[in-house]
Amino acid sequence: MKKFCLRIFVVLSHSIPIFATSLLIISAISAPSRSADSAQPLLDTEGTPVSDEPDEVFGNPNAANTITVYLSPTCPHCAEILGEIESMEKNKELGAVKICIILLPTNLQDIYVMKYLSKANISYSKFTKQSKTVKLEPASPQKDKEEQSKTVAETQAWLLSIGCPVTLVEESIPDMTQPFEISQIAKYKKNVGTITETSERKEINLPFIVRLNKIYKSLTDAINANDS
Repeated sequence: MKKFCLRIFVVLSHSIPIFATSLLIISAISAPSRSADSAQPLLDTEGTPVSDEPDEVFGNPNAANTITVYLSPTCPHCAEILGEIESMEKNKELGAVKICIILLPTNLQDIYVMKYLSKANISYSKFTKQSKTVKLEPASPQKDKEEQSKTVAETQAWLLSIGCPVTLVEESIPDMTQPFEISQIAKYKKNVGTITETSERKEINLPFIVRLNKIYKSLTDAINANDS
């Protein structure tokens, strides 16, 4: 289960305990390595447009009752929730609800995968079917350039090992100065602000399930909730 909060720094950690203290964003290509203690924000996302459109929708797209599920694309627990949603939809168990999936980048691996999904024009649900037999191990918590490069190389090797096209994998290598990466961080900041306000917590676990500003521990509880 992935934990996160709203502080934004230069370096992106793949260690969940470190990430629970702060989201650490790196420039995978050219930014100098800095410690989290003395870091200044690398990216100014002020004014960056953030779409309110979900990454995927399940259930009845016209339903008045909406459940929002926040997921990280490299989180095994999140993939399990997605599988539960797909199974319930197939078995017509979702009822009169719409489930909106919002992907949030919690580490550099997530940024890489999200950029690949965009380049390949495929959904997260389709990607999980392709990648389900391979698990991406969390990267080392070290933040120097060598470790950053190692993280990128390991993620690249993993994507190639599950059959992702070489050209698209190479085109998806993160560069935190580019519009896509900046837009994803802006999306992260906006949604985490909403989540922390809703939950009144400084630390959140993904996957995170919300219906009408109420937090639910399970998808079934959210679906069966009385909105009155």
